[in-house]
Formats: sequence, C-alpha cells, structure tokens
Amino acid sequence: MLLVLLVLVLLALLLVGGAAITALTTDRGARIVWRAATGAMAGKLSGRLVSGNLADGLVMQDVHYRDVRRSIRLDRFAGAWHLSLSPVLLTVDHLRLGNVDVTLVPTRSEPLRAPEKITLPLAFELKRLDLQQLTLHKPDGALTFSDLQASAGSDRVHHSLRLEHVTTPYGIAHAGLRLTGTAPFPVDGRIGDQQ
Repeated sequence: MLLVLLVLVLLALLLVGGAAITALTTDRGARIVWRAATGAMAGKLSGRLVSGNLADGLVMQDVHYRDVRRSIRLDRFAGAWHLSLSPVLLTVDHLRLGNVDVTLVPTRSEPLRAPEKITLPLAFELKRLDLQQLTLHKPDGALTFSDLQASAGSDRVHHSLRLEHVTTPYGIAHAGLRLTGTAPFPVDGRIGDQQ
C-alpha cells in the first residue's frame, strides 16, 4: 500500500513538473497562462499573445488594462529574456514597446508614507528598453514622451537606471540614476537636456 501511494505521489509530481515546464517553455503553455491571467482579471486585462514563451520572451499586441484608478493601452510589445540560476538573475535582452496610452483617474489622496525599504525579490539586468511613445492623460491635460531608450539593473538592493534618450514636451533629455534600497535611500544621479 505504501509503495502504491509513493508511486502515485511521484506521478503527480512528474505531471505538475511537466505542466510547469510546458507552461514556461512553449508557445502553447504561454497561451494557456495568458488565457488564465485574462480570465482571472475578470475583464480588466485583454490583449493578443502573438508568439513566444514565458522562459525566453513574448510578442504581444493590443494589450489593455483597466481598473477604477487607471487605464493602460499598449499597441505592441516584444521582449526577450532569460533567467540564470547561478547567480539568480533575470537578464532582459530587450523590451520594445510601441505606443503606450495611460489615463489616470483622480482619487482621494492619502498622505504618502516613506517605504521601509526599496528592494526587489530578484536581481535583473535590462539591457535595452525602447518605447516609441508614452502619453499620460491627467485631468489637467496630457503629456507625451517619445523615442525613449533606456537600460536598467539591480542586484536587489542597489538599483540603476540609464536614460539614454527621451523626447519630452520640453526638449530631448538623458539621465542616469543610482538608488540604494535601504534607508536612508542614498541617491546619485545626473540629468541633461538639449533644446
């Protein structure tokens, strides 16, 4: 009886492990996860998964998210990444975003409290971010940023952002920022612009 139970437990573990590997490494698995995510969000999230898998990268189109505080629309997304286990690091080779349209709905504001820490559960390196256009809609108007190129990284505690180029309503800008995620949150940075 104990042997039968052990065999059944091992079979169940193999099935769960196989399902997880399929979900992470195949196009079909990514589609199943995307359908589950959109279903779980009860109409708040929609979009079309064109290709890819969760382990290596995705291509998506017409992604929409909406709740009572915000509406986010993304016409296209392409990303390539991989996770290494020693050391644990998520390396994102590129994220390419088309037009992102964000509408923020005003709400009653509560007093802001400083966080105890600004740390991440996973170290990452973002080698290249390209954003064609970001439009932020607010009650007092809209701001549009375009041709954004950036890179970023974190060892979980020390974070960095390098903004190589962005066209703003005020001109072209570039910047660099480093932040330590433990109090008192030391910050170091630079910003430059071109008219």
